Amino acid sequence: MLISLTPLSESAIDRMALEKWPDMGSLLDSPIWKIARGDSMGLPRFVEWMLGATPNSQEWSALLYDSIVAYQAFGSLAHFGHQEGAKILVALALTEHPVRRGYFLGSSCGTIGQVERDGAIHLVPRGSSKNGFLVRIPFPICRRICALLNQSR
Repeated sequence: MLISLTPLSESAIDRMALEKWPDMGSLLDSPIWKIARGDSMGLPRFVEWMLGATPNSQEWSALLYDSIVAYQAFGSLAHFGHQEGAKILVALALTEHPVRRGYFLGSSCGTIGQVERDGAIHLVPRGSSKNGFLVRIPFPICRRICALLNQSR
């Protein structure tokens, strides 16, 4: 079975929310919902976690972040290529420097493709894959990486 890593569109996320909570229609225009939807970057795992909240609580972003913190794989810098690799990932995402999936995250940290396969980041093609990819990190993951980097000082 193949599972697509392609992010869901905003309308697809809205449809999923309406399937789960038919009365949520009026909340789809809420700034809180739009921020949470953006925080998920449409990554299926993150959308699933975000939809674990109830529409009345409107804590979608908080639940998404709490789920990321609780997810054991995202609990250490080792998942992001250790301290060196995590810094490189954040820098690449902020500068939009094009990379290939085989781009190494430091001396012994593995590749960007390995981090992407774990679902923490998304590589977006620049036109065609021949032009490389841009690193996209959902805000809650970036926040988690920065917290882990602060703890490692």
